[in-house]
Amino acid sequence: EHDHGNVGLEQAVSNGILSFASPYPNPAVEQITVPFRLTESSDVAFFIYDLTGKELLTSTIGKTAPGIHEQTLDLSALRSGHYIVVVKTDKGSLATKINKK
Repeated sequence: EHDHGNVGLEQAVSNGILSFASPYPNPAVEQITVPFRLTESSDVAFFIYDLTGKELLTSTIGKTAPGIHEQTLDLSALRSGHYIVVVKTDKGSLATKINKK
């Protein structure tokens, strides 16, 4: 059983001050939401790359307080396929793969 009410941060991948859970919905249609947690305040930016490493989308949210947050990314300009979402902080970054319908 999968509990969709819980963003699943206990199963999150983490790097330094940053951890995040699986983006949802995946596969995405128009947008995707990335749940993440910071253990200290940091500038945060989101990047979407195609599988060749080309940067397609940037979303900078700037200084973000410690705690659990969600960032929604607009994928409507992207065609169907596989992409990589990278979350960057002052102290490291994390990446995960997503699919767009």
